[in-house]
Amino acid sequence: MFEKKKVHESEFFDKYFPVTVCGEDVENGKPAPDIFLRAAKLMGRDPATCVAFEDAPGGVRAAKSAGMLAIAIQNEHATPQMYHDAGADILVTTWEDITVEQVLALFSKS
Repeated sequence: MFEKKKVHESEFFDKYFPVTVCGEDVENGKPAPDIFLRAAKLMGRDPATCVAFEDAPGGVRAAKSAGMLAIAIQNEHATPQMYHDAGADILVTTWEDITVEQVLALFSKS
């Protein structure tokens, strides 16, 4: 699934994200936090200084379990309440709805 997203939005991913980690790169997939912990490690970052972008409530739970902030991009299979219950810090409907100001405000709250 991620590979499809990466191919479809490769210019976006390549421009803004220094590393990408897929479920095949870790022993335990989501909702375990392994994928997010590996990404933080590859970037040399403390997970608490990272923001995860997720389109599934299980992924939001995994990011939060890793100690990261989580921005949820709603998909057609989940309700806003599902993202809220998973612990999403912000819920948006498209990538374009995310602003730098929103991300910076998350860090000022944490």
